[in-house]
Amino acid sequence: MKKKLLFMGFTFVVGMAIMPNVFAQTHTEWDTLKTCLTTNGSTCTLGDSITADDIITIGDNVTLDLGEHTLTVASNKTLWINGGHEVTIKGDGGKIISEGPYSTLSVKGNASSDSTKLTIEEGVEITGVVPVAIYSASDNTAENNASVIQIDGDLRVTSGDSVALSINGKIQGGPQVNITGNLTGVSAGIYQAGSSDITIDGGSVTGQSGVVTKAGTLHLKNATVTATGEPSEGTPLDGAFDPTGAGIQIEAKSNYQGNINIDIQEGTTITSEQGDAIQAYGDEEDKIEALNITGENITLNAPNGKVLDTTGDINFPEVTANDEIVNLSEMTVFTTNSVEATPEESTENPDTADTNVYGLLTLILVSGLGLGYVIRKRMN
Repeated sequence: MKKKLLFMGFTFVVGMAIMPNVFAQTHTEWDTLKTCLTTNGSTCTLGDSITADDIITIGDNVTLDLGEHTLTVASNKTLWINGGHEVTIKGDGGKIISEGPYSTLSVKGNASSDSTKLTIEEGVEITGVVPVAIYSASDNTAENNASVIQIDGDLRVTSGDSVALSINGKIQGGPQVNITGNLTGVSAGIYQAGSSDITIDGGSVTGQSGVVTKAGTLHLKNATVTATGEPSEGTPLDGAFDPTGAGIQIEAKSNYQGNINIDIQEGTTITSEQGDAIQAYGDEEDKIEALNITGENITLNAPNGKVLDTTGDINFPEVTANDEIVNLSEMTVFTTNSVEATPEESTENPDTADTNVYGLLTLILVSGLGLGYVIRKRMN
């Protein structure tokens, strides 16, 4: 019996010695890379640029190291990350690009307690029609169970007119998305249709609209959001949106989860080049819960619009800046160092102008650091 055990052990070692170990190789062909990516616990390193010719589901606890190479996702293909799986994508100037029309990376939530975890490290760029799309666990459930998506790299739309990051509107109760990289879309940088918690900390978002939200919470800290599109009043839509040129485009739409909270923190700049810095519209006003502004060096800039504009039947909740109520609807520029409301041009005869009443309202908003704010407002 002892000899048999020794013989079996010897056979195992010899077998391992002659088998190709695809998980220790630097991959230059799709067939071996595909095997590596679909095997749990593997680290897959590119030795050359490769084209992914299949739709695959990446295994659990997998690291994809692009190096400086490019993984091209062929037309009509996508890379799925299943619910409960943990995937890390790293590189030194490496890219994953898609020929479309599907999302480059498609991330599923999980109906069980195990959350999906995707990390896109700094030095990686994901491009395509929709670089990253986040879905619920399945077509039959809205659960996502707080998947954690960390985006330290860059997402960029390179074809079509879509968004860099999309969160499906069916999702309720997740995911958590943390962004320090740069997201560049066409119609918008981010489409937050499903209930989720997004934090942009040090990152940037650019599109015709910056961020479009229909549900969940948006935290902005040391963030830069830029909208470049032409302004419009906004039309509530199911399953889509029309960009309005707003930095933050809030759509209070029935059939969506709502519970919209916007939290703007220190060092954040939101700019609309043609429209409003923040715009709210829709058909169900109680979907919007709060807009809070806290901290120093915050700038909301709308040189051709308003800092905050509401249309239709939306009655926007009170806005607080460092726990004090402020009115942003008559301003074109707001900063937490000085608040200035730009008055409308007078169309009256200067000779009769002295019949008008002008006032100067100075409101000191005191933060924990003793920060002051000044609002200049014309009163008739």
